[in-house]
Amino acid sequence: MKLDPRGSTVLGEDASRRHLATAAAASGVGRVAINGDRSPYVIPVNFTVAGGGIVIRLGTGWAAFHLDGAAVTFEADQFEASRHTGWSVVVEGVARAVSYDDVARLGANLPNPIVTVPGVRVFEIVPFKVTGRAVEPDLRGEQRDVGAESSEEAHESPELDLHLGRDAAETLSSVLRSALGDLSSEIADTDNAAFRRTLLERRRLLEHIASQLPIADTT
Repeated sequence: MKLDPRGSTVLGEDASRRHLATAAAASGVGRVAINGDRSPYVIPVNFTVAGGGIVIRLGTGWAAFHLDGAAVTFEADQFEASRHTGWSVVVEGVARAVSYDDVARLGANLPNPIVTVPGVRVFEIVPFKVTGRAVEPDLRGEQRDVGAESSEEAHESPELDLHLGRDAAETLSSVLRSALGDLSSEIADTDNAAFRRTLLERRRLLEHIASQLPIADTT
């Protein structure tokens, strides 16, 4: 599992599309961005997923007039702030107007906007790139549950009284730098919450030892 530099899980295209399908089934809201005269123009829309594309409905107006054939970006997300979880998916593609015959064939896949008067213009966003990110508490180094906090409190860093010559300290420092680098890679690669907490505790201990060495820049 790949993490981005800020600790979010990088979703593959299949996982990103599954999130979109789930949100669409729950009458979720996405946002379509197209180039305006002076700045990007963003429209919140209900949407469905059909045949690999994103289907939306618009009323008459500037967006509906300019959308057919335009390069667009579509974004949808769901978050639970209290649980610090959520996801966001971005679709880059080209919008095309759906003919009346094709609209009739959409059936249940036709979006049902929550506005009082739904638009009659139907568009499909045909993706050429689908990307996503997810936030999961157990994969965030700074996000800890009560059990993890209690464990860390119970295992405070031990007091060390190191008496090493400079050569020995430099050798130990080199070993610690290598071990800390390996630990950081393992922490980034694992999706096992319990193992991740173990690795974080091990890294904390090694960093504490490194900080006691009588030379600078050991981590």
